Amino acid sequence: MNNNNGGRFTLREITSSLSPEKRKADGTVTRFFHRPLSFPLSVLFLNTGFSANGVTYLSILACAAAFVCTLFPSTTMHATGIALYMLFGTLDCVDGNMARAIRARQLSVGEVPAPGMGEWVDALGGYCAYTAIVLSLGLSSVLVAGNTLPGTAISVTSGTSPWVLIASIACAANLLMRLVFQSWRVVSGDSSRSSVGSEKRFSEEIGITGWFQILYAIGLFTGYLPWLLMVYTIIYCGGCAVTIVKLVIKVERSSL
Repeated sequence: MNNNNGGRFTLREITSSLSPEKRKADGTVTRFFHRPLSFPLSVLFLNTGFSANGVTYLSILACAAAFVCTLFPSTTMHATGIALYMLFGTLDCVDGNMARAIRARQLSVGEVPAPGMGEWVDALGGYCAYTAIVLSLGLSSVLVAGNTLPGTAISVTSGTSPWVLIASIACAANLLMRLVFQSWRVVSGDSSRSSVGSEKRFSEEIGITGWFQILYAIGLFTGYLPWLLMVYTIIYCGGCAVTIVKLVIKVERSSL
């Protein structure tokens, strides 16, 4: 598809294509940081021939590079990894901006937007990010605290670092929660993008494009990162359990 059909895209086109509902759905960090940065980047990518999917693939590469950075025992490398994860957050806004602007232009000239797999590619980027950043959080916790819980005399020794193990549990719970919900949407025919109940807004606020990245940076430089890891592990495990229970109840009620 020719992104430049109808001339160069303008900043006004990008900002006007963002619906009030989408603006309202953005978390605080996205609204005041990622989204403003994403507007000029969207213009740049559109006018240089990038597709929305192409930007999503770039965001996946940013996450992969960030994870590699956290494999090194260096605070500088881990800080670089966090910066790359923040870049992912901005690019995650850019691809959506681009898709909406292209669709709006096509509709304005009477074209029927061609069906695509943009939603699947966007989900791929999200799953890669959820996996990489949580595992990186565990690796960074090892860097700043070793096997000790910061602020206490508690030390955990085992065959592997407790923080890597806890991060793996958090990662698995987060992915399981999302996959269970997505599979329920497919089977039930529910095409809404809202999550179970009112958790969507909470997820936007604390998630990987929300306060997660900022708290990650603070924890890295204060040395209290393992506490953040444990809090998110509790949130993800609890969220996974609640989501599964709610959906099981929905399924059983529908079969009565």
